[in-house]
Amino acid sequence: MSKSIFPRRFTRIDDLTRPDRAHLTEEDKCFFIGGYTAREWFGYSAVNHLISNFKKPIDRYGRPEWHYKERAIETAAEAFRVALRSEDCDGVTFVPLPPSLKGKGRYALRQPHHSHAPGNPPGPTTRYP
Repeated sequence: MSKSIFPRRFTRIDDLTRPDRAHLTEEDKCFFIGGYTAREWFGYSAVNHLISNFKKPIDRYGRPEWHYKERAIETAAEAFRVALRSEDCDGVTFVPLPPSLKGKGRYALRQPHHSHAPGNPPGPTTRYP
């Protein structure tokens, strides 16, 4: 098994990290796995590289680079599988964020494949904004 670029646990957004997320309040319980650095290119970090491939638009489907998106989805799904234990999923709702780039339907395959990838434990629900 290869070494993951992700930690084995989720990180909770707390008083130290909340100021970077203007829409969250103290009452919100929000977690993340992996740290993306905005406004940096894909080579900046392994997570930025993965997110760059994860965000490939649907118009890239069938092209040679599409397998990088599929690999990014599998890598992210594996990180979730490792970080979540099925008993931790009661009452959990995943709310995928919309893509950072706007476009009509250009990212249609992005979120559904990620949260329902094979091997992810059953239990959590997914709600799309």
